[in-house]
Amino acid sequence: MKNFDLEVLLNIQNDSMMVMVSLNRESLFKRNICAFGPTTMRPTMAYCMAALAEPNRGDIILDPMCGGGSIPLEAALSFDGCLFIGADFHPKALERCSENMNRIGPVR
Repeated sequence: MKNFDLEVLLNIQNDSMMVMVSLNRESLFKRNICAFGPTTMRPTMAYCMAALAEPNRGDIILDPMCGGGSIPLEAALSFDGCLFIGADFHPKALERCSENMNRIGPVR
């Protein structure tokens, strides 16, 4: 089906039923990342990882193997007043990370 107004998913298992409604037209896992690599983490998962750290204003958080930068990028967009640092040994990963960071521009 194409050009629908509302996406609804119904999941029935044994004696329970779950109804889910899509809140976005496009999947959020595609947001903010333009340079993908073989191990790029989905932005939705990266946000969850950052949220688990419960960053507070003034915190400095390091991702020592940031790859394409998904975790520092999502964290910087979601948690104000923190410094997120991404590092990686692989030059291609740093190139992808830089491209992704430059795409969104400065983050406060």
